[in-house]
Amino acid sequence: MVQTMGVVAPADNLAWSCAVPARVRILRAGFCCSGPALTLSERHALWSVPILCELFPAAQLDSNQHCKIMKLRIHACARWITVALFAVAMAWVESAVVYYLRTMVNRVEPYQTHPLPLVGGLGSVELIREAATLIMLLTVGILAGRTWRSRFGYAAIAFGVWDIFYYVFLKIICGWPRSVWDWDILFLLPLPWWGPVLAPVSIASLMILWGTLANAWRIPPKGDSSEWKTWLLNFIGIVLALYLFMADSIRAAGRGQEALREVLPGSFNWPLFCIALLLMAAPVRRAIQGLGQRWALSARRGGANRNRPGRTGNLVESE
Repeated sequence: MVQTMGVVAPADNLAWSCAVPARVRILRAGFCCSGPALTLSERHALWSVPILCELFPAAQLDSNQHCKIMKLRIHACARWITVALFAVAMAWVESAVVYYLRTMVNRVEPYQTHPLPLVGGLGSVELIREAATLIMLLTVGILAGRTWRSRFGYAAIAFGVWDIFYYVFLKIICGWPRSVWDWDILFLLPLPWWGPVLAPVSIASLMILWGTLANAWRIPPKGDSSEWKTWLLNFIGIVLALYLFMADSIRAAGRGQEALREVLPGSFNWPLFCIALLLMAAPVRRAIQGLGQRWALSARRGGANRNRPGRTGNLVESE
């Protein structure tokens, strides 16, 4: 048994997140003023206790203990805001560069005859710039996160915010896109991607949602070990979406570079894209389901704790 701040909880209730002795040590270090200072990794581990706030609501904590929990919450929120601010700044840079390039080739609106005219060595430079942009967005996620899940989560947030604000800033700079149904050249790697603005914005919103869920809460693993199935569905959705974006370019690839530069898609397969979007949303659905289970479990534990006597005392450890 583990007794913390007068709340008695069976040890196996905490076993699903990590080993009980390690968790008890971190809790003791985190809430005892006389204990050793927490390392950075231990502070993150303390924040990731799935039922910490539900087991120890503000009414049961003294001011010092409650302050420590609030600081952990603020730090997580501050990292989210920092990543988002970086992505917004990157979006302005991206939209400004694209505006310069499209103005040079007289293609501010990309969906027109000869959409990708060949001007000097701009083609190869643009390909490298796109790759560098993706590396920068991934790097900020790696720097912001503490685990691989959180790193990919922050990278997803950065990409999503960057993609959405890229179109917002283009609208401010040059008045395009006129609507979310306007066609755009999304990427050039490995082939030109074409799609209505609404399609990448939908994916970007999904990435922000998943990244926020992955970083704001630790998602409890399910007993059926179905996580790999969730990510398999996500991968299938990504492949399907990429095919839809590059379908016309794939068909023209066999006719050479000149044919690729002349591609103008005639229609977008929205029903198939919606299926791809639902498949890509599998990790989001799994995260929300896991949170629902956690909140239900925490509510049951909270009701049981309120009915137990002797809920005062200091932080102690017993087995």
